[in-house]
Amino acid sequence: MISNNNNNNNNNNNNNNIENNNNNTFGWEKIEKSWEKIQIDENNNLSLISLDSHSKESKTKNQYAVSIFSPEKIENHKYITTQRGMVRRVVLVTDFSRYTETKDFNNFHIAQETKIVEKFILEFFDQNAISQLGLIATRNSKAQLISEITGSSKFLINSLRKNDKTGGDPSLQNSLKLSRAMLSSLPSYFSKEIILIYFGISSCDPSNITKTIRKLKKDKIKCSIIGINAEIRILSLIARETSGSYHVASDIDDFKAYFLDLATPQIITEENNENNMILMGFANKSHGNLPPVFCPQQNKFKEGGYLCPRCKTRVWQVPGECSVCKTLLVTSPHLTRLYHHLLPLKSFLNIPFPSLDPDSLNNNLCFSCQSPLSSGCFKCQDCGNLFCQYCNDFIHDSLFFCPGCEHR
Repeated sequence: MISNNNNNNNNNNNNNNIENNNNNTFGWEKIEKSWEKIQIDENNNLSLISLDSHSKESKTKNQYAVSIFSPEKIENHKYITTQRGMVRRVVLVTDFSRYTETKDFNNFHIAQETKIVEKFILEFFDQNAISQLGLIATRNSKAQLISEITGSSKFLINSLRKNDKTGGDPSLQNSLKLSRAMLSSLPSYFSKEIILIYFGISSCDPSNITKTIRKLKKDKIKCSIIGINAEIRILSLIARETSGSYHVASDIDDFKAYFLDLATPQIITEENNENNMILMGFANKSHGNLPPVFCPQQNKFKEGGYLCPRCKTRVWQVPGECSVCKTLLVTSPHLTRLYHHLLPLKSFLNIPFPSLDPDSLNNNLCFSCQSPLSSGCFKCQDCGNLFCQYCNDFIHDSLFFCPGCEHR
């Protein structure tokens, strides 16, 4: 009997020790493939990603939500008026070198890059109604012009599909010089930008690239770069000197997020802040028996088009610039689509689920989709209505106005 009790006590002690050890295990021991659950927090420290909620993965934690448990932040929270470059002229440089043929980046290859670039082109013109975009490809130690700066998304996508061959080494300096040649002669009221997708870890340049960087800075051309394989010092230097941004994507989703974020009009820094009056004209559709005119974009004679209200010159795409008097031609719908950038929607307050009133049925339903608010919600600071996680993202990403405020 004594031996049996001792054995039982020993077994109980061992079980307790095992339970204590399980409770004292490290966080990385509880997660399979813990290296995939690591993120960089606001202080640039490594931390584990929470596994439980969609809200942890949502953009609202960084961009759209104001915590209700930080009254000082809410009390001092001011919506400072910022200026954005609405009239943008952007040159997109894509890396079509031999580095795109490698499969180190989760089998990320040229077909995926082309599809993402096409999506960016459509998103760019949706967010920037009166802006224009040009395309450059770097391969074989050269920079090849794919498309001049234009406002036609269809023309850009067709040109990209015809010039998606890969090979050789990328040339960073040649790409920047060609981009600068396309942007430097533009008026100062344009927001001149270069967006560079760079797969390589080296560059084949003909001369000292620092001279090219100084010229970009002098011409106030912002250069934003998305790296794929590794962080490169010269890319970081270019972005810093030109007041741009530089990100190294960790996976395909990260690459898409950084890339598509550049489609939104960027905030103008104090260094590049200039208040200028811009001469614009509202182009009208040409009517009547006007003779066909040669269209350089399609390389043929065409009827129709638009008439410049200042010099009556026929143009083929709006928004655009008149080839004779250089007037910026737009239509009223183009200006209307820029309204949400000028007056952005306020952030919603993040209210956790315990703070909701359990006795009020209306307060526990999303105002838009009427789904139960089981894991917290977001409250409009003007109308006071509550929204779920998905509706909050949709309102700030696509709708750009509060349905509750419009319903009043």
